[in-house]
Amino acid sequence: ITTRLVGSEMCIRDSFLNEEPLPLTITKIKGLYSIDFDVHATIDVMYAYILKTSLEFQVIESLFFEKNRGIQLAADRLNCSFSNMQRYLKSIKNKLAYWDINVYHRPLRVAGDEVTIRHFYYLFFKESRMAFNEYDFSEELISSIDQMVQQLLEMNQISNNINIHSQLMHSFLIGLQRIKQGHHITKLSSDSGLIIPSLDQLERLAKLIKRETNLDFNKAQLTECL
Repeated sequence: ITTRLVGSEMCIRDSFLNEEPLPLTITKIKGLYSIDFDVHATIDVMYAYILKTSLEFQVIESLFFEKNRGIQLAADRLNCSFSNMQRYLKSIKNKLAYWDINVYHRPLRVAGDEVTIRHFYYLFFKESRMAFNEYDFSEELISSIDQMVQQLLEMNQISNNINIHSQLMHSFLIGLQRIKQGHHITKLSSDSGLIIPSLDQLERLAKLIKRETNLDFNKAQLTECL
């Protein structure tokens, strides 16, 4: 990719990007800037990096985990000013309102149509390549969820490809985190169209969830997470 760019701003940006752990190098030859990608690099890798390092993304992510009681605490954790945090929250609030998702304070959180919220965060974390271990659960619990997902796919004779497996894992972890914070899907059909393992088959998973979330995990919650 070669583009003619002018001005000192680009000089600052290409120097900054070259110092970042990105799979690319920006060079300038006779006034022309070019981007040379590493062999393994894809546009998805670049996009995920830009999302994860942007302050806007980090604010939206913090709304999901509900760890900040107020704006100042959120600003301190994300290493930005109080005024910048207010500005980002206002912008995010205006954009999310389009999908009937509301932003609240104390703690900073999102609420509204729960199905929409979970689907939004599924797409959001998928695009940023959120790792399963970033959902604030132990490796032991994640491993148990992984085993349950594999069991579910086998019971329903569904091919365990990486896309289906990843979607079920992210959806389950997002659902579990939302239930842990007291958010539930209302009027959820009891018929998911799937054969779901019984809780008797998931005794270890239920114990781990109880230990880490203080939830008495039941069939309704299992269905909701799936």
